[in-house]
Amino acid sequence: KNTAMSNKKKNEVLDPETFYKPFVELLMKDNLTMCNSILFSNYDTKLQDVCTTHLVHLFDAYGGILRIIEEGVTGEVQTTKDEATLFRQNTVITKILKTYTKIAGHEFLSRLTPALEEIATNGLGYIFYEVDPAKIEPNQDIVKNQKNLENACQDIMDFIFSHADDVPYSVRYITHHLCVEVTKRFPEAKHIAISGYIFLRWMIPAISVKPEQSGLISIAMATPKASRVFLLIGKVLQMLANGLEFTQKEVYMLPLNDFITRNMSVRNDFLDAVSATPPDQSPQCISSMDKVTSESIPFLINHIMDPNKNYENLQKILKSLKQYKADYMIPELQEVMIAIDPAYKKVFGLSVITEISGLKVKRGGFEVFSIGKSSSSRSHSKDSKEKDKSSSKDKDDNDASLKERSMSQDMSNKFAAARDTLRISSRSKKETGSPRSSGKEEK
Repeated sequence: KNTAMSNKKKNEVLDPETFYKPFVELLMKDNLTMCNSILFSNYDTKLQDVCTTHLVHLFDAYGGILRIIEEGVTGEVQTTKDEATLFRQNTVITKILKTYTKIAGHEFLSRLTPALEEIATNGLGYIFYEVDPAKIEPNQDIVKNQKNLENACQDIMDFIFSHADDVPYSVRYITHHLCVEVTKRFPEAKHIAISGYIFLRWMIPAISVKPEQSGLISIAMATPKASRVFLLIGKVLQMLANGLEFTQKEVYMLPLNDFITRNMSVRNDFLDAVSATPPDQSPQCISSMDKVTSESIPFLINHIMDPNKNYENLQKILKSLKQYKADYMIPELQEVMIAIDPAYKKVFGLSVITEISGLKVKRGGFEVFSIGKSSSSRSHSKDSKEKDKSSSKDKDDNDASLKERSMSQDMSNKFAAARDTLRISSRSKKETGSPRSSGKEEK
């Protein structure tokens, strides 16, 4: 089915949400197989994080994010042999789970900002927190510093423990589903699994690892001393989250074990509360459909079809699909991309792409052809007609290769024109009123 706007009547223009739906459905298909190839065919972790953020907003705006996370959590629990490794691997679902929770839970954690900024300010010279004898400054009392660090940790945890009901509905929904699934397979690991999600994947990284990047403190307060304090706080809270105590490996942290022991039962009560059956309500959409169709989807499409490096991203994605025996998705990817922009038909016809995909473009669709025929078998063919066809194909491949560079600019112009058409459609939709346009955007 060709959903390209160019094939519609002049007076009939698809709204962006409908226009991009086949692309979104392709991304959601077969346990996020296409997303896996898009993310992990590139080893740039920062680019992976950017792509994941766009995917989260896309799935949220189209109403599929919680279903995707539910299915991913269930699959993760069912295939994990050891409960200690739950969500520890770098997979599509762990990235989506972590990114979605970070976005959905930002407002909740931002209520800690006054306490965190006070700690950062104190670390500049009013109250000291260093407990490592090798790093403590002269004239500081290490016992007093240990108490200061314990008090800072207690202030943070007191706020969290007393506000279980204020944790966002979507996060509680996920936590409840995780609790149900883990209890079926690892009954004794319920608290550890929930704690790993709530604390280790969400709260502690936001608080202790560059909190200025999470928007919890101002950039001006992110001094080396403040970073050291938050690192120490993170070490303590991590041990509490894991239900462990410090050992002789870090002797200077041993006095903090009293804090861990004292808070274990309160931690469990909090985890039970946050994983209880959530109230019957609909989760709030945190993404704007207008922003998704004008930013997130175009970014992902441009990432897949980037012409700047001889379509290396597309080549890697196709190779990844074949490696994981998902090459059956390649024709659908080609069809969806060409429906978005007919100029992409030329890209999928390039020899550098067809050699991987195993498909060649023909009028009206795609035709499978055999890859790997030896040149000797062709040269010994007695059928001169077949030789002519082979010669013609080589010539076409050479012509396509020569035109690649000029095509890149032409395609970029056409893609920009298509985006302008979508923006016009989006403005028309706004004027008539869109029920999906009121979603909260990430700051």
